[in-house]
Amino acid sequence: MKKPVILHPFLFAIAPILVLFAHNVAELDLSDTKPLLFALVFSALLFLSFILVFRHRQKAGIFTSVILVIFFSYGHFLELLRYPKIVVAGLAIRSNTIVFSVYILAILVTLFLLRKYKSYDSFTKSLNVMASILVLVSFTNIAFHKIKEWNLPQTGKELSAPKIENEELRKQEMPQSIYYMIVDGYGRQDILKEIYNYDNSGFITYLKQKGFYVANKSKSNYHSTNLSIPSSLNFDYLNVLPKPDYRSALMNNKVFKLMKEQGYETIVISSGDFSNKIKKADTYLSYGKALTDFENEILNLTPIPWFLRKLSRSSISFGDQYSLHRERINYVFDAVEKISTSKKPIFVFVYIIAPHPPFVFGPNGEKLQSDRKFVKQDSGHFYDDHFRGRNAYKEGYRNQLHYTSTRLMATIDTILANDKNSIIILQADHGPRLLANWEKPDDTCWKECYSILNAYHLPGNGADKLYNSITPVNTFRIIFNTYFGTSYKLLEDRSYFLRKERLIDVTDKVVSDVLCAPTGQ
Repeated sequence: MKKPVILHPFLFAIAPILVLFAHNVAELDLSDTKPLLFALVFSALLFLSFILVFRHRQKAGIFTSVILVIFFSYGHFLELLRYPKIVVAGLAIRSNTIVFSVYILAILVTLFLLRKYKSYDSFTKSLNVMASILVLVSFTNIAFHKIKEWNLPQTGKELSAPKIENEELRKQEMPQSIYYMIVDGYGRQDILKEIYNYDNSGFITYLKQKGFYVANKSKSNYHSTNLSIPSSLNFDYLNVLPKPDYRSALMNNKVFKLMKEQGYETIVISSGDFSNKIKKADTYLSYGKALTDFENEILNLTPIPWFLRKLSRSSISFGDQYSLHRERINYVFDAVEKISTSKKPIFVFVYIIAPHPPFVFGPNGEKLQSDRKFVKQDSGHFYDDHFRGRNAYKEGYRNQLHYTSTRLMATIDTILANDKNSIIILQADHGPRLLANWEKPDDTCWKECYSILNAYHLPGNGADKLYNSITPVNTFRIIFNTYFGTSYKLLEDRSYFLRKERLIDVTDKVVSDVLCAPTGQ
């Protein structure tokens, strides 16, 4: 009788990645599936190793699948346990200890069953079927979404560059270099003072002394990065676009089109995040060692981050997720300073994942090392994943904000030393979001979530048309009108919240003078 083909180890290796991809399919490209190759190689090496141990292919296949299921279920198991320590009969037991104990028991039971049974055909067939179903369901969901996305009107691809109406003005005023710098979650001065008890007047004074206009009543147009940046780079609201097309609007945005048509080299300094993965730029820079958000989430399914954190606290130097994130942030600043020496017209888009969590810097750049899972979420997700309260968030945010401001000042000094007439836009994509609760929007402090740092260094008389309550949607309308001879009308400054794929106008809540007081610790 013909033995069944042993497929299940390889299917169980890729199933967790496909499930995670399917869950985040709207924000990922098919090019993000590279971890599948590593998973297949890993499973093949395990399988071959266990063949040498068991001297039996089916035994080796079953044991490989058990190890892979254990390996990729680690993060889910910790989520179920919820807390770092569980009290049992008066004894505090660490969650990791419980997880590893269960895994050891599962391995011992598997070894016992493999020794007890002599025929493994039925086990192999059953595992093949189970693994195939997992893969097929995820693959179907991915394919369905991608086909639906491809069939949508590709609004982003139809975006045209602004029409230059005053050629003489463009030739006279066109700046040599333009820097659009997004600092993720950097709050407005009044919000920092009232909620975080942080005095940011030193940084604001510095900006003004350098010739920046600081819009001290500015707010974001959206509550999240993946909406704010496409809107800003198209200097229009996204309300008319189908939700999956936000990414197309980002990749094919109007700002990059105009910059290229006017002879600028477009440069993106990548953070590895979906929100700035504009690979159609002339130059695309990223920190080679850093992992993407998707890759970090895959790692969080496994015990690898736990081992890396242990190594990072020992005498062994190894790049865990927190260290890589810290290096990635510093890389972005260093890259901007290096690029500023360019003698040709450049448009540089920079996305700095700070002061947004995870908090990896002390106030003076000290290396902070968390013993918790690496997550980039803020608000309630931070409390859930780090098992700490709002005071810990406030302290971490203040420290990272201070370091971010220090690096920004050094970077701005370098840019202006190389070209004093540079346009520099320093802008947050949304507010700090300590008091955000997206599951219960009525409990959210809208004013904090949308109040942003928004500062402009515009040579000549560029700042004359700016105003205190300007929002990002009007940023490039003013810049293009001032320096490139366009005549765009300014839009009404509004703020929107995406709930159940529907954009809701929350402007009145955002501009309210009522400030939410932090509750709980």
